[in-house]
Amino acid sequence: MAPKAAAAKAKSKSGPAGISSSFAGGKGKEATAIRAKVTAKATATATATATTTAATAAAAATAATTTAATAAAAATTTTTATAAAAAAAAAGGVSVADKQAGARSSPREDSGGQPGLEQLKKLFQQLDANKNSVLDFTEFSGFLQQTCKSGMTDRECRMLFDAADKDKNEKVDFDEFVAWIFSSKDLLSGSAEGPGRVAAGSGSRAVTAMRASVSATSLPAGPGSRAVTAQPASASATSLRSTSAATPDTSLAKTRTHRAATPVDGIGEPGKLQGHPLLALSVRHISVAILEKVAAAGLDRNAKVYAIEPLVIRPAGESQLCPRDKQQGAAYVDSVGYGPDDVGLASIMLSYSWGYGIGDIADTLIQHCTAPDTLIQLEREKRTCVWMCCFCINQQRVKQKLAAGDTVPFEDFSKEFKTRVEGIGHVLAMMQPWREPLYIKRVWCNFEFFSALSEDVEVTIAMPPCEAADFLESLERGSGIQEMWQVLGALTVEAAEASVPQDKENILRLISHSPGFHDFNSAVATQLQQWIVSISEEHLHRAVAARSCPAQSAAAASTEQSSEHRRFLQLQMQVGNLQLKVGNPARAMEIFQKACEQLSAEGPDAPASWHATLLRCLGSAKSKMHDLDGAERAYQEALRVESTEDKPAQNSWERCNSSGTLQMQRGDSAGALVMFQEALRLSECDGGCDDMDVATILMNLGSCLAKAGSLDEAYRSYKRVRQIYEAAGSMETPEGASLLSNLGNVENMGGDVAAALTSYRAARQMFERLGIMESPGCASTLVNLAIVQGRSGDILSALEAARAAQAIFKKLGMLDTPLWARAQQIIDLASRQEKLNVG
Repeated sequence: MAPKAAAAKAKSKSGPAGISSSFAGGKGKEATAIRAKVTAKATATATATATTTAATAAAAATAATTTAATAAAAATTTTTATAAAAAAAAAGGVSVADKQAGARSSPREDSGGQPGLEQLKKLFQQLDANKNSVLDFTEFSGFLQQTCKSGMTDRECRMLFDAADKDKNEKVDFDEFVAWIFSSKDLLSGSAEGPGRVAAGSGSRAVTAMRASVSATSLPAGPGSRAVTAQPASASATSLRSTSAATPDTSLAKTRTHRAATPVDGIGEPGKLQGHPLLALSVRHISVAILEKVAAAGLDRNAKVYAIEPLVIRPAGESQLCPRDKQQGAAYVDSVGYGPDDVGLASIMLSYSWGYGIGDIADTLIQHCTAPDTLIQLEREKRTCVWMCCFCINQQRVKQKLAAGDTVPFEDFSKEFKTRVEGIGHVLAMMQPWREPLYIKRVWCNFEFFSALSEDVEVTIAMPPCEAADFLESLERGSGIQEMWQVLGALTVEAAEASVPQDKENILRLISHSPGFHDFNSAVATQLQQWIVSISEEHLHRAVAARSCPAQSAAAASTEQSSEHRRFLQLQMQVGNLQLKVGNPARAMEIFQKACEQLSAEGPDAPASWHATLLRCLGSAKSKMHDLDGAERAYQEALRVESTEDKPAQNSWERCNSSGTLQMQRGDSAGALVMFQEALRLSECDGGCDDMDVATILMNLGSCLAKAGSLDEAYRSYKRVRQIYEAAGSMETPEGASLLSNLGNVENMGGDVAAALTSYRAARQMFERLGIMESPGCASTLVNLAIVQGRSGDILSALEAARAAQAIFKKLGMLDTPLWARAQQIIDLASRQEKLNVG
């Protein structure tokens, strides 16, 4: 079945959690000065060896439309550095004299002191240590650390890097670098539409003033730290609000809008927004005032929403007049006053369960508003208003209707809800716990997610910080990836429950009609998987930054066998393997490459077994990218590293398995068969080889036997693999999907087209259900599916599958591969056949 558009409609972006491509703030005062520092470094690089005279500086200043008086002043006081700044002014920037005077040298208010292209090119070439015409994160962040004298956190460097990396390929080319330098929005705004946003054409002076004000009144927040409240809250509220200092940002979407809610001063006055259907509470009110009231009611931050509703929410509006129906009894949002720091028009809708703790909800919303500066964080919390049904629907009327046995027709409620979703434009779906999300078990939560997909609005998955910490602990233990597949494979909207059976029937009927249960489950799985990948990446970035500190590096060098050193290598291995399994071999290759370089830098004292394992992982990633020469070099280096140990090399079955994989990709099936058979023999003698390792060898052996025409033997090999996977509960994994695809290959080669179609479709559905459609394994399955569909005469389906495969290959950068060419061949043949059929 072709996947519907539902999964594609989900708007959350993958990447480091909580890192917005539109936010590139920085730390306090430094954020406002980054452009000036970048300019200074660029111009200093371009003119470091120049002996610029005062006359040259004056000429440059004149070329930049600087007034005669400014040019003369520049000419009399020019040093090498000021000459460079004047050269920047010639490129449309700001002279040093103008900066000191607080004025611009030309009417162009958005020029910002930007250097010319030649200067930027020289700077770019200097930063490009690898001489590959792109800057990776290490090169880019090193430049930022040199630029900002007081240093920047890794998180802040990552924000700026993501802002520059428009192609989202973890590399910044020269065009992107130039665009980033000249973009005042990326460097100076607090967010795309949040505090600190400067209207186009208005220049950056307003932002500079705002940031200077922030710096003068607050301390810059450390990485991942919570906001420090500007006004003291009560002791009870303070104890309820989470303040963990090193918690990763758990919001999934890379481009979080942070649309500021409309200020509503005097909202209660006639003609204002009193009773507006999108009136909502600010994050600040929820995280402070609500928690204060919860504490006053004798509950703690773990109290569920259904527990605080009769004690806190409903009583607040009992004596109030409802502005909507003019009857006594109002919604909570209409009863708390109309201060702009408490209420406003909703910028996000929280989709959640009443079984969640109010403290977890507050933590999740605070995390969503994360900013590097304390006052910007506080401002976001005040201006980000959240529509939550418990606070924004009149619970007085709900109870009255229930008592009277009166219910709102589902069709009416559905229409009203979808109108609200479309009006707000951003749904924040809160899922917890990550191992077994309560969200997916509640049918109304699924309806809200379904409505967001149907209305094509932005969807962001978020979890409280404690859930991120729990997953990262599992990741470091080594069990996190397997647990993730179990979670994703178990997502089933069909099993959701509702207190009103008719509601469940109506909602499931809507979902089954479009997009369908399978595609809906796939959409949820895709976003949940992306959340997991995002927090894993951010955790790795923090770990890399911590080890880059001189003191910590020295400690690691002196005790390379320490548990901390082992944990760091394990983390790199796990995140790299995670990226490999979700279909991002390019990112996995980068992680493994850096890990290998770090171990190589330690010299002969580096543990050979760890280095060899990382090298094999690197070879596997290169192999998936069809860089067979690079894969072979990595495998040979692994063998060389292991041979330096005094004791016999361990994991010799791995060496044979890697060599066999490479030989099979090169077309040497006979040589590969020998290596896989030897790997299997050695695995039976190796006490360190577990059942899943044996399954890996058997899978490769089966593929090799199938290519050699030994179909019965291949089928028996795959049958053993399936038995191992089912015993370990690992069928709902990328490996399980690949097994189904391989079974389809054997069935197709044996002439059983119907069985092959069934296996390929099952494999495709499993890739989709796990949220890994955009992976090499899925693309390969689609190509084989298209071949069988073409043979069966289903030309349209063959075209769809081949085009879907090509789209995946294109996104992965795998255009010059045999499978890409095969997909193109299918498209050409099917297109011609379709034209003949039409004719």
